[in-house]
Amino acid sequence: FSPKFIFWVKQHFVLITIAGVNIACCIKSKKPICIYEAYYNVIGEAHATISHGGRDKTIYELNSHYSWIPRFAVEIFLKQCVPCQTRKPLKQHVITKPIISLGVMTRLQIDLIDMRTRPDVLNPDISYNWILNCIDHFSKFTWAYPITL
Repeated sequence: FSPKFIFWVKQHFVLITIAGVNIACCIKSKKPICIYEAYYNVIGEAHATISHGGRDKTIYELNSHYSWIPRFAVEIFLKQCVPCQTRKPLKQHVITKPIISLGVMTRLQIDLIDMRTRPDVLNPDISYNWILNCIDHFSKFTWAYPITL
């Protein structure tokens, strides 16, 4: 290990002997560090304790007993939790209703296009700054008008 890493470890962790077993604890929170191999069991116990309450409640429960448990480990566990996945609501797809036009010129789509940054100037008195675009839904016929405002 590098000297920088050893210094960092000494700044953040301390070994505490409990019942003859050395346990690494965080200096700030005085809570034990959960080792990588125990993530699954520890997260599973906390998640079952709060009755499958979700991500934020599970993280809160874990942080009340342990330190240095990453959020992504909890998220991975919750994606694999069968009761949570079966209880999760399915996404309802929105059924779109088609626009029906009965004949020519019964339904129009009108757009106003802003061309003020690139106006069409015929002479100093006439400057076209807008384009009115119209589309007939039935025939798909399109026409445009230049507008001065």
